[in-house]
Amino acid sequence: MQTPGGVVTLVVRMGDVLEVAPGDFRTVQGGTANFEFTCHTGGQDGRPSGFADDGRLGFHAQFTDGTSGLFVASTVTAIPGDLDGDGMVGITDFLMLLGLWGPCPDCPATSCPADLDGDCIVGITDFLMLLANWG
Repeated sequence: MQTPGGVVTLVVRMGDVLEVAPGDFRTVQGGTANFEFTCHTGGQDGRPSGFADDGRLGFHAQFTDGTSGLFVASTVTAIPGDLDGDGMVGITDFLMLLGLWGPCPDCPATSCPADLDGDCIVGITDFLMLLANWG
């Protein structure tokens, strides 16, 4: 997804673990056929779109256990680098990023919140993304 300010945010990828219900975690199956969202419109032609007016994205995912589900991603309001979720990027986020510096264990099967660029390593690119949103 891309915010109006041009910041691209990863929504879901192969191997991610989604919580489909409280305490029920499932692993997203690989392959392009296992992710679907309506994307054949700019939203002005009357055809359905995967994007809601408020920027949320609806998508379908299949899991390694053979089940599937419909989900809504609302990462548009998230600020890349806001690791503590307080709505701004500051010293606490920087310290959290430093504490997670290096390769993410078991990536991409586990979540690594400081891996802002999705490369399974918390490093300089992630730090620069955090710094770009400081304040």
